[in-house]
Amino acid sequence: MFLKDFSFNLPKELIATKPVYPRDSSKLLVLKKFKLYEETLFSNLSNHLKEGDLVVLNNTKVNASKIKVLKLIIILLLNLHL
Repeated sequence: MFLKDFSFNLPKELIATKPVYPRDSSKLLVLKKFKLYEETLFSNLSNHLKEGDLVVLNNTKVNASKIKVLKLIIILLLNLHL
């Protein structure tokens, strides 16, 4: 796997800027078999789970301070090279 495998054009109008309401109406892509997908809704998740499946929840959020820190690092590096 290479970094270039994750490079693709993503139109800005397809980037979510706020959560969908109601939350369980968000889209869900289910891998049925190798290269066979089903597009459904998150509210249908229980229809695709089997006994013994593990569900991992991620409640992290994007934080604007990460961008501020990155800008600060770039400014510091620029100052070091001047």
